[in-house]
Amino acid sequence: MKKFKILVNMDDTIVTTVSCWVEWLNNHYGLNVKYEDLKVWEMQAAFPSLTLDQIRAPLMRESFWMKVQPKEGAVEYLKKLIDDGHKVYICSASHPYTITAKIKYCLFKHFDYLQTEQLIFTYRKQLMNADFCIDDGIHNLVDAPYRGILITTPYNASMNEKDYESDIVRVNNFKEAYEFIREQSNESR
Repeated sequence: MKKFKILVNMDDTIVTTVSCWVEWLNNHYGLNVKYEDLKVWEMQAAFPSLTLDQIRAPLMRESFWMKVQPKEGAVEYLKKLIDDGHKVYICSASHPYTITAKIKYCLFKHFDYLQTEQLIFTYRKQLMNADFCIDDGIHNLVDAPYRGILITTPYNASMNEKDYESDIVRVNNFKEAYEFIREQSNESR
């Protein structure tokens, strides 16, 4: 079984950041936007009546990160990737002011088997050398040195990964991402 270097995005790949964000904005401002109705990732499109500062406000609060939960299967299947011998790195494009709370109250709380050496924060994921990157943002998977694994979300569901000149495969959840990598690992013996 071949061992790979794998980058894994955090927000909406292994944890429920965007759905919690939508819920927080709805509750705080009396709105009724549904996570399932997001057509693009940019929150301003879903919340045009709010300022950028209002939209970003929950991300700066420790209490927000305490509410963000793992996506179904993410804790188990991320651990399986590590246990299978792959080098796994959480690679997140996070705002510098959110990193501490995000790690403490969300990532290490739910993924307690991760080590700080497995964390990478960058807005330029394409600069990273890896075999695979699992992400919900197709922009992080195009023109990259790795094979992209796109986790389906409401805001990327209409994108056709085949339209990009990059090697991208779409999966519906982290279990499917794990199974795809396992299959690639077994084929590469």
